[in-house]
This record gives sequence, structure tokens and C-alpha cells, in this order.
Amino acid sequence: MGSEMCIRDSVVNGTKIWTTSAHCADRMFALVRTSKEGRKQEGITCLLIDLKAPGVEIRPIITLDGKHVFNQEFFGNVRVPVSDRVGEEGDGWRIAKFLLGHERSNATYVSMNKRNLRKLKEIMADQRADGERLADDLGFVRKVADLEQDMLATTTMAMRQLAAASADKPMGTEASIMKLRVMDAYKQCHELMMEAGAYYAQPFERGHIRGEANTEWVGPDYLYRMSPDYFESRAMSIAGGSHEIQKDILAKRALGL
Repeated sequence: MGSEMCIRDSVVNGTKIWTTSAHCADRMFALVRTSKEGRKQEGITCLLIDLKAPGVEIRPIITLDGKHVFNQEFFGNVRVPVSDRVGEEGDGWRIAKFLLGHERSNATYVSMNKRNLRKLKEIMADQRADGERLADDLGFVRKVADLEQDMLATTTMAMRQLAAASADKPMGTEASIMKLRVMDAYKQCHELMMEAGAYYAQPFERGHIRGEANTEWVGPDYLYRMSPDYFESRAMSIAGGSHEIQKDILAKRALGL
């Protein structure tokens, strides 16, 4: 993605992918390269781009369950006024790190994890294995107890991060730790729900998911989204910076490796 000097209006060319809700948004933040001199991080500028501007094309990315959440944008000589530049020219990388730190620390999924845990407990209280309730299977109960302990730990971490953000303190490597632990718990919960639902959790009926089917679901109603939710949970190790990137950040900044 390129641009003219940001002293005047910028002219942006290029593409961006996996933008959430771009088809519903009026504007988007974009990191554009405005200079090839110096270190790569120094030639990046943050712009606020009008998605209704001439030269902007938004193409939908439809996920497995038929939802339209993600998009890819194409920019062809899109003019962005200097008033829509965020910060100074070449200051985009610093701004991006600030935003990513808050995104990772705020994407705690605490309330969602608590909701999923309640649902998991409801499933294990209702489903049976070899004639016995899953809630009475000590092996499965131990897995759920371990997960609940992880969620309690991440909730405490999340409260500390929110307190730090409220005090306008910088987001450090704790944000990467938070992102790793919370998303692992999120995925583990969906894995256990799939395990608890067994065969009834496996069907993938898009019509039921989208409310378009005129037939009854086979098995308990609360299991009809298990497969798509499980597959979507796998993406949590990529969204907001992959687990591998977070581990690299911790290795360099926290451990000095």
C-alpha cells in the first residue's frame, strides 16, 4: 500500500484483508507505507479512510457457517485528506502497537467464557455416556474443573489489565499473556462442549444456524451450533495476533531471548 507525502492529501493504493464489519462501517484505520527510508517501522503512517470514498471496493468473505463478518478491501488511488491522518507521518507503528496492546488486553472474552462454561455445565448435566450422566463422570468433571480454574485466573488478570487501562498505564507484555491464556480457555471450552455433545454435536446444518430450516433438529436444540462454534473458536489463536507472534513478543520483551 503506498501513498504520496502526507503533507498534502494521501493517495492510497493496495489491499487489506480480514476487516471485521467493513461492510457496515463508514471508516477504517489503515497502516500505509509512506516512506521506504530508514527502518521499516519508521515508514508507516496511520490513516482514517472513508470507506465510501471513490476507489474503495469492499468484497465479502463468507465463513463456513454462512456468516458475513469479514471483508477484503481494495484501494485504487483513494484520496485521504491530511486531516484524516492519525498522529504524525511515520508514527503509524507506535500507534499500531498502542492499539494492539489495548485490543489484546481488552479482548478478554471473560463474559463469553463464563457464558460458555455455564452452557457446558448444562450439557454435562443433561448428556449421558454409557448410561451415566457426564456430570457424574469424574474424568470429565476434572477437565471442566481445570478449565474453570484457568478462567478464574484469566478473570483476575483481566481485572488488573482494565485497572491499568483506566489509569492510562501502558500495555506491556501482560497483554500477550492475557491473549494466549484467554483464547486457550475459549478453545478448550468449545472442545469440551463438542466432547459432551458427542454425535449430536457433529451435524453442520447451515439452514438451522441461519434460522432458514423447516425441519426439526436431530438431538437437543442446544447442540445445533456446536460444530460451527467449535470451528470458529479455532480462529481465536489467530485473531488479534497469532499465538506464535505473542510467544515471540514474550520471548524478546519479557525473557530477553
